[in-house]
Amino acid sequence: MEPTTRERWMRHLIAEWAGTARELRDLARWCDDQADQLAHLNDEAITRPGRQIVEVHRHAPTGTLYQLEYKRCGKPTCRCAQPAGQGHGPYWYAYWREGGKTRSRYIGKALTPEHFFDGPTTT
Repeated sequence: MEPTTRERWMRHLIAEWAGTARELRDLARWCDDQADQLAHLNDEAITRPGRQIVEVHRHAPTGTLYQLEYKRCGKPTCRCAQPAGQGHGPYWYAYWREGGKTRSRYIGKALTPEHFFDGPTTT
């Protein structure tokens, strides 16, 4: 069974930051604190017309919100326009606040741990 995005991200965190048992315990406490702070994450999800949210992650240090979404293209003859049709994707998008506005960036089919550390900047 393929690991989820969250499992790959957690493995990356542990490999990079938890070299000792104490560091691992510190990381576990930090994760518990983050989980408490993000308990209402679904309430914070950014909803947009024609999109169905599948999964949501928040990168706490930057406040960037990552959402896995199905998107409808808007073409009336497309399969996604059917009443039971599922949108295209799912695709990952990053959302953040900048200058009082919500900004977004398309990431693609896969969200890797590097996206959490690179933030919303484009290359």
